[in-house]
Amino acid sequence: MRKICEVNGTEVYFIETEVFKTETISVYFQDELKSETLALNSLLPNVLRHGSKNYPSMKALSSKLDSMYGAMLYCDVMKRGMSQIAYFSIDCVADKYTNANSKNDSSTFKEACELLFDVIANPLTENVDGVESFSADYVRQEKANTISLIEGRINDKAQYATERCIEEIWKPSVLGKYELGSVEEIEKITANSLYERYREFLKAAKRFVFITGRTIDDKIDIVKNILETALPKQDVPISGLQVVCTLENKTEIKNILEEMKVEQGKLCLGYNTHVATDTKEYFALLMFNAIFGGSGFFNSKLFLNVREKEGLCYHIASDIDKFSGLIIVGCGIDAKEKERTMRIISEQLEEMKNGNISDFEMSYTKDTIEYSLKCINDSQMMMTEYKFGQLLKGTVYSFDEYMKNINEVTKEEVVAVAKKVTQDTIYFLG
Repeated sequence: MRKICEVNGTEVYFIETEVFKTETISVYFQDELKSETLALNSLLPNVLRHGSKNYPSMKALSSKLDSMYGAMLYCDVMKRGMSQIAYFSIDCVADKYTNANSKNDSSTFKEACELLFDVIANPLTENVDGVESFSADYVRQEKANTISLIEGRINDKAQYATERCIEEIWKPSVLGKYELGSVEEIEKITANSLYERYREFLKAAKRFVFITGRTIDDKIDIVKNILETALPKQDVPISGLQVVCTLENKTEIKNILEEMKVEQGKLCLGYNTHVATDTKEYFALLMFNAIFGGSGFFNSKLFLNVREKEGLCYHIASDIDKFSGLIIVGCGIDAKEKERTMRIISEQLEEMKNGNISDFEMSYTKDTIEYSLKCINDSQMMMTEYKFGQLLKGTVYSFDEYMKNINEVTKEEVVAVAKKVTQDTIYFLG
């Protein structure tokens, strides 16, 4: 990844890859995570996705995308540490395969850029009593969709339990709020209040553009010209917003029981690792998590002991938040086996604190991390998201640099990290 240019405060990066026949343009808006704007921001991408002045409906947008050899348009909103991110991306066939030239009007890349920024910066609006706002119909539809998503969280019990555990860990901080906001917050939003927030958002958010493909030199002028007119100039440069966050020490373990009629109880355990994820110690934390119970690591202690040896669950894994270092262990169990399961999980953590880590576990884990890292290159979207995450943390590594840091982690460093890990929260849904 390399930085190409900066236009009106928007940083532009290029990720070179020759694996795909498509090119992607992704635009990220990074805003401070705030309670008062979380719900408003969560609505913005999908309202904008409904249509622009030039393509005033989803049907018109779809027709345009179809004419561009089936280009695909995506948008989303997400929490990343102390930041809220709005994301827009378009995936199009590379000009090389359409016999087009990036510098002429037949360029699919140019069309894709123009369409993406038309959606972002030229939204369909309406004027009511002299006041400009978003289309009331589009806002009404997206409010209904978002409320449906919020109310439907419970349908995926495992994901719901994980989200609820994280919310309980961070209460009363804004980090404990659901990323789409609450039903009450969504219901209060109007077409006008959302449009006012949109205008503030374009100026206040830190902006990034990522382009993935084979070449960039023939596309720089296209991107520069569009950015100079599409987005408002940021007169005051926006410094990096805080992303990495740390969890405060607690004197007591929080124990949450949420009663619900379920076929299988969902147990989630939250751990404070006390490791800053923008330091080199984070690599030892990655090794610790993978050996302890890392998702996809079938030689992890939790997988081998809780699932394989004791047969207490079908799936168990520990996942790490790369912005806070928080670790969540999640599994589905019979309610009557809750105490036994927690005991075995605690025993495995103690095993690691006591240094019971084999050379095989160290080498196997390093090989698996390397394989997982290579898999990122199988998707342009994963490549962009991975590099953007690194950029947010201020820890940008090449593949070789990343693996060098992983391979240099010693057993003693993993044990040292394990000794810092403390349990923060027990959440059980059942």
